[in-house]
Amino acid sequence: MSPGDSALASHLSNIATAYPSPGDVDAQTAPTVGDFPEIQELFRQASQFIEAHVTSQLGDNWVVDYGFGQGSMAHIPYIAVMRDDVTHSVKRGVYVVYLFDPIEDRIFLTLNQGSAELSRLAQSSDL
Repeated sequence: MSPGDSALASHLSNIATAYPSPGDVDAQTAPTVGDFPEIQELFRQASQFIEAHVTSQLGDNWVVDYGFGQGSMAHIPYIAVMRDDVTHSVKRGVYVVYLFDPIEDRIFLTLNQGSAELSRLAQSSDL
């Protein structure tokens, strides 16, 4: 494993262990993303590291984005790696994404396809 690989593993592991599972938070108080600035920082650092590593190896046409909720915490947070000539959004196109399972403290690397565009087309046509 190269030093870059171990640094990536460390970034991802930090997120997986720090991110609260639904059972760890009080549902009555409905925690929001703003309640966890340390997690925001972990995602920011990991995303910057991934983008720097990917662009140094594959060129500048890559975008890294992350999400762990808007307002309330997401059940499955993610870090997506996208080619900018394919998509800039997880809502359309094909991209690879790290998915974090906060219940099992596991991380999955998957190939995903955004479905918002497909949904829009299906609603506006006679499919």
